[in-house]
Amino acid sequence: MKAPKLASHKVLVIDDDDFMLDLVKALLNQMGITGVQLANNGHDGLLLTSSDMKAPDIIICDLQIPEMEGIEVLRHLSGQSYSRYIILFSGEDTRILRTAKNLATALNLTVLGTLEKPVKYEDMLEVFSHLQTDVKSPRSPAKPMPAEKFLCWVDHWNASAKHA
Repeated sequence: MKAPKLASHKVLVIDDDDFMLDLVKALLNQMGITGVQLANNGHDGLLLTSSDMKAPDIIICDLQIPEMEGIEVLRHLSGQSYSRYIILFSGEDTRILRTAKNLATALNLTVLGTLEKPVKYEDMLEVFSHLQTDVKSPRSPAKPMPAEKFLCWVDHWNASAKHA
């Protein structure tokens, strides 16, 4: 599969594992994306998304990160009305990724795809092939999920994680 034209896209990768950050950045660079920012935790990642002018076109977020889990990052992105793309990745069971993707969709976030760790170049290309031609095109902002509904999803998430 040939890499889509991606050079102009800004990507933020959030993961607590330095090796994984370096691996994903190298894969993105191999795909032609040089505007890559890295964050070791959810708090730092959210700081890089707070301004629409600086917000990345695509966020690649691990689900299992200290201080602020990936699910909590999704909730904050929804609250910020983040209207660009998200890719979720994890070393956990695929059911966990599927549940997190469903939650992100319920939060009105656009999930481009999911990746299992360790991330492979071919899998990354496949997910990026789903990009619309212009990720910067105006889209309707996300509506935050009510707190009660979010808590139900968190309970569901925790139950899924225990069975994985």
